[in-house]
Amino acid sequence: MWGWNQVVRTASVMVLASGMAAAQAPAETPKPEQRSTLVSPGAEPRVQLAYRFETGAFSNYEVVNKSTITSQYQQLVETVSHETTARKQFRVVSIDEAGNATLEPVVQRVIMSAKFGSADPIVCDSDKPEDAPGQFKDVLKTINKPIARVQVTASGEMLKVTLLEGAPDGMTAAGGLNDPRLNFLTVLPKEPVGVGASWKDRFDVPVTIGQSGLKQPVTLQRNYEVTKLEQGIATISLKTTVITPVADPQIEVQLMQRALTGVLEFDTARGCVLSQRTIASKVVVGAFGPQSQAQGSMETYERWLPPATAVAPAKLESDPS
Repeated sequence: MWGWNQVVRTASVMVLASGMAAAQAPAETPKPEQRSTLVSPGAEPRVQLAYRFETGAFSNYEVVNKSTITSQYQQLVETVSHETTARKQFRVVSIDEAGNATLEPVVQRVIMSAKFGSADPIVCDSDKPEDAPGQFKDVLKTINKPIARVQVTASGEMLKVTLLEGAPDGMTAAGGLNDPRLNFLTVLPKEPVGVGASWKDRFDVPVTIGQSGLKQPVTLQRNYEVTKLEQGIATISLKTTVITPVADPQIEVQLMQRALTGVLEFDTARGCVLSQRTIASKVVVGAFGPQSQAQGSMETYERWLPPATAVAPAKLESDPS
């Protein structure tokens, strides 16, 4: 197996693992550079989209993520596929006088699968830690363990992330990057909106430059539009664009799974996202140098679980058991 492709293999496994860690948020950080602006309030009637937090309350979600990266160098091709099914929960720890809530997210269970080419998939179920492959050991240390607390506004803006005792090594540095992926809430407009309303959420994400390891920010913009408002459910479309001009394929490949498009449903009475589906797909020519390219795709589906159905996630399609 060629050397550069081994790097792709290793990086792919780490992306799968770090994605679960990022969903729980790392160390204490200043407020990220995240600028949400209402473009149009839409038609009447209008409603206020806002999260409703109650001290001590729990919210449960099931998240299914599937991603594939195909790397090509000359005539050599390799495909790496990931599949993750997770059950996550967040608890409202407290609410301050301004209405900002401190949330404590926890991943309760996760089933992960990584498949390299035609080889058998590597499968890990957090309910069976004794069978877990070494690549997933660090992820399993965070299961059912609160490792951070996230302070957010009622509109979903992230104010602060505080690391808790027992968080994995390396998360402090990650927290200092102010990565918007640490915010597991969709940012909503502060003003009432109706059908046709649109707003944009502009934020910076860090990318690595060449082999130096140096970081530089790239600005992304997420555009939202209310496409339907019926029986208290707001259907919202989203699309992500890269604002910063990017001409380096090695940077493009880092952004390959960031340019999300999708749709979500928000329950205005409960004050929570009921479901969200996002996809990303891109081909980057020259991703690993001359005569190479990478093609990546990702699909994520998240759904709110009422208390009676907040149970273990379903098996993976690739799970042989």
